[in-house]
Amino acid sequence: YYPVRRPVGVVAGAPPVRVALSTFRAVLDTARVTARATGATAAGSGFAARQRSGAGRYFTRDQIMRASPITLEDVFRARIPGVRVERVGADGFEAGLVMRGAFGDCRPAVFVDGRFLDQVSLVELDGLLRPSDIVGMEVYTEATAPAEFRRRQDVGGADPGPCGSVVIWTR
Repeated sequence: YYPVRRPVGVVAGAPPVRVALSTFRAVLDTARVTARATGATAAGSGFAARQRSGAGRYFTRDQIMRASPITLEDVFRARIPGVRVERVGADGFEAGLVMRGAFGDCRPAVFVDGRFLDQVSLVELDGLLRPSDIVGMEVYTEATAPAEFRRRQDVGGADPGPCGSVVIWTR
């Protein structure tokens, strides 16, 4: 079936919401995809050495999976210190990552397997990654981020100044 993501308001006395899923069967036959990872890995990235340095916060796969997350948003809602999920957008259904920066709240730079993802939203990250894909995560304030994980995030043409970084390593 095609995946469906639909906001639902839970209101007492409201009529039930019915959702019909469309099938892939009529559109696309089964496809087999084979790939080999070519990017950086947590093991080869210096994750363990940075973790021993004490700068930043580090989360292993076991720590992340203890919260039984279904989506990446669940990972961040499971109290990753220093990062919070905030509802944004006119309808309030879009979620964004927020950190406390030197000049107030800001959007952290996000890296996946060492690659900077410019202006990536939490919804886009949810489409790219499943919590079960994550083998490690690093969270840095602007003061503790190593040089390779520092980026400024322009928001609407305004430079909010330095912010922190979230680094996600996958298997």
